[in-house]
Amino acid sequence: MATLRNKNQKSTGKVGKSSARSVSSQKKTATSAARTRSENKQKAATTSKKASGNRANGSATPNSGTKPAQASKSAKPLSPSRKGISPKVTGSGSVNTAVHPRKAATKAAVNSKTSPSPKAKSAKSSAKTPTGASGNFSAAEFTRRLYLLQSDEELRKIQRYFKSGEGQYGEGDQFIGVRMGHLFDLAKTFIAMTPDQLEILMDSPIHELRAGAMSIMDKQGRNRKTSPEQRKALYELYLRRHDRINNWDLVDLAAQFVVGAYLDGKPKDPLYRLARSKNMWERRTAIVATAYFLRKGDTTETFKISEMLMQDKEDLIQKAAGGWLRMAGSQQPKQLLAFLDKYAAKLPRTFLRYAIERLSPAQKAHYMKPGKK
Repeated sequence: MATLRNKNQKSTGKVGKSSARSVSSQKKTATSAARTRSENKQKAATTSKKASGNRANGSATPNSGTKPAQASKSAKPLSPSRKGISPKVTGSGSVNTAVHPRKAATKAAVNSKTSPSPKAKSAKSSAKTPTGASGNFSAAEFTRRLYLLQSDEELRKIQRYFKSGEGQYGEGDQFIGVRMGHLFDLAKTFIAMTPDQLEILMDSPIHELRAGAMSIMDKQGRNRKTSPEQRKALYELYLRRHDRINNWDLVDLAAQFVVGAYLDGKPKDPLYRLARSKNMWERRTAIVATAYFLRKGDTTETFKISEMLMQDKEDLIQKAAGGWLRMAGSQQPKQLLAFLDKYAAKLPRTFLRYAIERLSPAQKAHYMKPGKK
């Protein structure tokens, strides 16, 4: 019996210990569950705060079903990122936003194709930059800047256009190849050039430099601020150095506002002397200068000098005289028809064609029939 009691006591002790362990395990499980619930509550609270912050900032949390607010167009990202490349934080804590090497190389290649060359930039800005800021209106400065505008392609065009070969009217004329529009733009910035510097340009064997001088003189002649003394100086320089005004374009550039404008209101004897000159370019000056009078409605000198030049053997004089006669006729059509009735049978064909260009087909046929071949 004693033995049996001892066994029962031992068994009861084991059961008690097992029960105690079970209770302890349950307590641990309950404590763990409480801790888990507390952590879940904290996570939920944190998530809720983040969601509220995102909504305030115009963004959305994943799977929230809320669309982000549209970002401002002016807003820019603080640091760029692209596939495979993320901004890196340097040791100092700043963000490294360096562009990927491949992207930088591509951008450089595109820029090299689309950006103008330094020479082209320099030439373009040189023609448009006013020189008045430095006050350098010298022939040397004009020459330096003109050469920046030189173009081999333009030179080929000019050589086809102007007849400068042996035996031609422009024989010996030298060109460097500058577009006339660029030359005229440059001339605008040198309008204050003095006659002594203009004469230096006129002395040059380079056609474009002489054309530059004529363009500057023309602009000075057109300028209302040019004094009577300056106009006289321009007029005298033009006639004194007419040996350097030796092509049709040079004459046409300046004759009207340098010669014609100066002689307005004065005796026209100088024009008649030029019309009788052995120098074809002086004869062309005589007729071209009358364009200034035509602007004011005075056709007298144009009709007179056209009559003096109507038998000229030079093609470029016939074209000028016939063309100016046509312009006078647009103001005085009856006087033009009277001139043609009197001289059509004697006029060279070139002169006549230019003179009747704006007449009716029937009138053209009438006047061309008796003309010389």
